[in-house]
This record gives sequence, C-alpha cells and structure tokens, in this order.
Amino acid sequence: MTPIQNVSPSTAQNSCNFVVFAPTHLPKGLVVAKQILREEAPEEIRASYRQIYEGEGRKLVVKQFLYDWAPPAYDYPSLWRDAKRATTAEAPPPRAFFIGNHALWIGKNYRMQNGATLEKDRTRVEITLENGNFTDNELIYFCHGLEPANPEKAETILRTPFSHLSYQKRHLEKASGVPTGFWKHQRDKSLFSFALDKTAFEPPELIKEKLEELGYFLNSIFAVGENAQHPVELEFIFEHKDSPGSFIRLLTPTKFPPEVGDQECLCNGLYATSKTFSNGPHEAVFQQNGQNHLILVKPAPWTTQTWFFKLFKSLTDSKG
Repeated sequence: MTPIQNVSPSTAQNSCNFVVFAPTHLPKGLVVAKQILREEAPEEIRASYRQIYEGEGRKLVVKQFLYDWAPPAYDYPSLWRDAKRATTAEAPPPRAFFIGNHALWIGKNYRMQNGATLEKDRTRVEITLENGNFTDNELIYFCHGLEPANPEKAETILRTPFSHLSYQKRHLEKASGVPTGFWKHQRDKSLFSFALDKTAFEPPELIKEKLEELGYFLNSIFAVGENAQHPVELEFIFEHKDSPGSFIRLLTPTKFPPEVGDQECLCNGLYATSKTFSNGPHEAVFQQNGQNHLILVKPAPWTTQTWFFKLFKSLTDSKG
C-alpha cells in the first residue's frame, strides 16, 4: 500500500492501532518536513506513522508503530547490536533515561546509525539521527514532550487488550524469528503467530498469583504453532494496573538450561539483567511443575535488581 503524505498526527490516529504521539517541543532549529502514514493492509503491512524534522543541517526521523510480532528484545530492539556488523566497542550498550515509567534508550541502531527508542503507552517510538549532532538532553526533552494527538482515542486504545489491537488478530501471519532477549529464544518461522483472548489458556496459577501481588494482571495471550488450539509456545502478557505498556511477559515452554545470546548483559545462574541499567530489562528462566518458563520484565522505576531477584526467588522457591 502506498504511504499517504502530509497527514497530521490527529488525522493519522484514525487509521492507527496504537496511540499516536505529537511533540510539544522540538530540538532547536527543527521544523516538520514530512508526515507520512502507512495504513495496515494484508501481506504483513502494519500501520505506522513517520515524521521527519529538519533544520540548520540536522535531521530527525521519528517512526511510531505497535511492536506486536514478538517481545521487543532488550526493550530496545532497534538498538540491538548486530554481532556481524559491529563489536561491543563499536556499538556499546545504549544509555537509558526514564520518561515517566518507560525507558528511553539512546545509542546506535543495528545499521550503526545514531538513534534512540522508547516504548510509551505501548507505542514503539524509534528515532534515527540522520544528519547533525543531537545531545542526550535534546532527545530526553523531545520525548518528555510527546503527548497523545487525540487523548480521547488514546484512552480507548489503552482500554483495549494488546492482543485485540495486534495485526495477528485480523490477519494470518507467520511467526517472527527475531531475537527475544539476552537468552536465546527464537521462534520457528515456519509456524504461525496467533493473537488470542485472555481466556483462551490459563497461565500457571502460582506465577499469575505472584505477578498480581506486584500489580501486574493478565492482559493478552499470543500463541505460536500450526494452529491456535494446539500451540507449541504460549506468551502471556501481564500489564501493570497503573502503567499501560509496563509489561511482564511469560513465555512457555522455553529451552532449559538456556543459552546466552551475543548482547551485553550480566548473567548469574538462570537469570540475566541489563549491564548498563539497574532497572532492567530483566529475564529469568526457571522450571515449575515440569514446565520450562522464561520471564521478561520491561524496565520501570520500581523494577530494580533487588525487586527482580525477589520475584525470581519467589517463583523458584515456591512449590506447586
């Protein structure tokens, strides 16, 4: 489908399955040059909204969309280091700053461009710095100023289960084999990905109980397999009751013991955590009732390493 040019953020919201944000302030000298809407269509065309800002020899490209085809690896999928293109010295782990309850990551993307990424209220915001230099403070200030273009529609979207918003709810789609996180957990691309109602399967009761104690409640379920009734993998998405987009994802089953991927992280026993940010992302692989589980925790102000280790211990010390 041909992208539509010159679409304002409020107009774009009418065609998007995610909250569209508009900036309330821009880095010095920049003005909007292009605003481009891509509408959802079959053949793996997801909705997205792109804004290009230019001025004084600098160029900032901002893309917004719903990242729904797999868990967003490391919380900064566009900034993950492609080991075939760059060493750790050439592309160190990105820097993190909180924008409300969500982490803004600033670093280099997998194409070795300077960039940043933020998932705010479930919307993935990817920023590419194509020309000129931008300070961290400019990007932080820009992201702090992102506000819903249509607050009423934004509230409706955030009341809708994540799986109901997803592309897979309306189109048959193959599973994605993109990296999932610090532990190697990549899906079989010959299978399909399905978005399900949250009553389709029950998560393990103990895990559900422990997450609810922390304020996370089951929001959505995704399945991977030949069909939705007999999946080879289930993904349960728990969302914090006070913070839309603050997720904990449970993937089951997974490989046990796990293998470490090629990204920078701290690994201890069967858990991993971000090497540069004490609030995560965090991951834990553990066994319970003969099943192998992988927990993925999105960074939030409360998800400290101490908080995470207590969660991991509560899941592994309990019997049942």
